[in-house]
Amino acid sequence: MAQIKLTPAFMAVLDRKHLAAKDLVLIADDGGGKYSLQGGACTIGTNFTLIVLDAPDPDYPVTIANDQGLNL
Repeated sequence: MAQIKLTPAFMAVLDRKHLAAKDLVLIADDGGGKYSLQGGACTIGTNFTLIVLDAPDPDYPVTIANDQGLNL
């Protein structure tokens, strides 16, 4: 299972925006996939996007373990 450490500053942003209890998808925004906001480029793998969902997306089944208990 993938794992990520989340900073207090990141958690403060999520709390302020009332997103900490939402289902979230973290993508490497490389211009592919249904949630991509960028076009493909030579910077593939350096741009990331956090997608807020209303419900889990079965197309993204991998859970990222984290120290804050987010649904990521």
